Amino acid sequence: MPTVMSAEFTDRARTAATCPMCGTQMGPAGGAPRRHCPTCLAAIHTGEADPAGGCGAPMFATWTRRLHTWVIELRCSGCGAVVHQQAELDGPQPDSMRRIIELLRM
Repeated sequence: MPTVMSAEFTDRARTAATCPMCGTQMGPAGGAPRRHCPTCLAAIHTGEADPAGGCGAPMFATWTRRLHTWVIELRCSGCGAVVHQQAELDGPQPDSMRRIIELLRM
């Protein structure tokens, strides 16, 4: 498992990227750059994921909750920071509802 994800994954360009955690080919989310993998829900700790900045380490989904929308909590494996991101349920490549429900049961 890599300690730092590839620059391709964090690139804000509206192009495809590969998740370094599970290998999923990812496209943009509804025309906007994707902030986490739609399959495993992993992310990278960057300033885009966390306004306080980021250490560049992988972030893993730890739970989900249904508020007004589905919210995914991501915890950084490097520094322990926690961020919340809205699940992407629409568009050409929606987040895995199976994975969201798995986290809901934790």
